[in-house]
Amino acid sequence: MGWIPRDWSAQSLGDVADSLVDGPFGSNLKTAHYVEDPGVRVVRLQNIQQGEYDDSERAFIASKHAASLARNRVTAGDVLIASLGDDNYPIGRACCYPLELPDAINKADCFRLRAGDYCRNTFVMLFLNGAGARKQVRQYEQGVTMKRINLGNLRRIMIAVPSIVEQDLIIQRMNTVKAQLNISNLQLTKLRNEKIGLMNDLLSGRVRVTPLLEAAAP
Repeated sequence: MGWIPRDWSAQSLGDVADSLVDGPFGSNLKTAHYVEDPGVRVVRLQNIQQGEYDDSERAFIASKHAASLARNRVTAGDVLIASLGDDNYPIGRACCYPLELPDAINKADCFRLRAGDYCRNTFVMLFLNGAGARKQVRQYEQGVTMKRINLGNLRRIMIAVPSIVEQDLIIQRMNTVKAQLNISNLQLTKLRNEKIGLMNDLLSGRVRVTPLLEAAAP
């Protein structure tokens, strides 16, 4: 495997995982089980974005029913993997369950992974969102309009595993890049809003164009 650095090891996702489970069988968790807040959160497919957990879509089940689904418990830092997708939301996209959210239950089509001692959850998540994993997933995907990968094939995905020290450095570097990107996006949003405001002022006549042109003239 030429894409794996010489001092890294090649492991299957099933080997690096301390546990890797799919969601409950359909009849064990269905729409009829949902309740209003408060309750136990349910992780659904739309919550899993590439590298981000989307908390805008929320669903809950009763605590008593959640207790019967202990195998599917999701805790802070767990890796969540989408088994369904399309061109806009690829199969195998992954995120980590946020540290600040309470424990949850993963629904069908949402895999939950906890890495073993020699692999960080965040590193696995980053790898799954990368080109190396994406290429492998395409070899196993099934379906036409809505494509999927099953748990058995997901376990076969090979992951390049460096030392824990290097994993931590990679995670740190990616967090730095992410923070810089967030700042740039906020600045871009601010500039776009200023442009919209200026266009409204000019087109409505609240601000005259002539003085602006005179001020900009050399």
